[in-house]
Amino acid sequence: MFLSVDLIGSTKLKHDENALKYNPESEKSFEATSSIWFKALIDFYSGFEVMFAEAWRHAFTDDGIAEPRWPNDKQPNPSLWKINGDELIYVLEIVHPGQIATALYAWRHALLSYRRFLRDTKSRLDLKATAWMAGFPIGNHEVAFWSDLSDATPDLSEHAGQYGQYYRLNEWYEAQENNSKSDYVKDYIGPAVDTGFRLSAYATAHRFPVSMEIAYFLSKIDYDGKPIAEIGLKYHGKENLKGVLGGSPYPIFWIDTSSPDDELVKAENKLLGTQESCSLFDVREYVTLFFNDEKNILFRPFIYNCKDIQYADIPQEYEKKIYQRFQVWKLEKEKLKIQNDLSPPDDHVETKIIDRKQMKALFSDKFKKL
Repeated sequence: MFLSVDLIGSTKLKHDENALKYNPESEKSFEATSSIWFKALIDFYSGFEVMFAEAWRHAFTDDGIAEPRWPNDKQPNPSLWKINGDELIYVLEIVHPGQIATALYAWRHALLSYRRFLRDTKSRLDLKATAWMAGFPIGNHEVAFWSDLSDATPDLSEHAGQYGQYYRLNEWYEAQENNSKSDYVKDYIGPAVDTGFRLSAYATAHRFPVSMEIAYFLSKIDYDGKPIAEIGLKYHGKENLKGVLGGSPYPIFWIDTSSPDDELVKAENKLLGTQESCSLFDVREYVTLFFNDEKNILFRPFIYNCKDIQYADIPQEYEKKIYQRFQVWKLEKEKLKIQNDLSPPDDHVETKIIDRKQMKALFSDKFKKL
């Protein structure tokens, strides 16, 4: 799950001639030697981070949204993925759909809290948010890059192409398991990641768009009657998101992030007919039909190894692709290990080559399986 929050008005502030001047309020303060726009961004980076962390922790208290039966022991916590200038994007590994509701609750709460801070400080800035999901490694992919090019090996045989990426990611995950520093940094690419960035074009200070996958899981979660008005879904309609769904219109669901005391927005929502959230039953019916429709390309989302089996139903073709990829990767690792074992010492001039017949003999059983 990816969560984005963006400062509205920050670009204008950066290019405002008054914002470029130094603030002479104190000769001994950082403000005296920094631009106004820089202070605004640093306040945003640090302030929103703290507010989100507090809201995330509060979600698991007795007054929070998380249900006691949702798994919350040793669950992954949100972490910063990247900073796009005035935008912060966090990523969260999902092991249960309850986390999705919890993250949205905390994200919206942090947004409203920081907006109050902006108003209290007479700032003209505001915030907008977007959330989406992406599945890995089928359809979307993780990629790894050298964190320091001085460590980059000149031998491209182990680090180029798709196999090279698998080697890098394998080392990155091993470093995580061993709590050690990796030589690589990880990133995310793929159509679902692109969809999130396209979806952000429809975000406003009062409209928080979420992807179809998020709408799907929210509509199916059983809340035991606990009110979820704070993250109620509303429907914008279908829009063409450039390159998404092969050009077919994409349904946009959104969460209201207007301030509770904003009477003007309330009046506007009445005119637009968006003052009430959608029925979760109606949302569930729509998104289920949407994912069952083959022309929409997307398959029904699932959560791998989720303890609640209704969310862990993996499509048959997906499992088949995962297994095939694992077998090829396993074969490649063994092949490289044998090549390395048969390689001469570094000071040896000759190079030993394994021909195709030898390689086939070494892996005859695995070739038959593949």
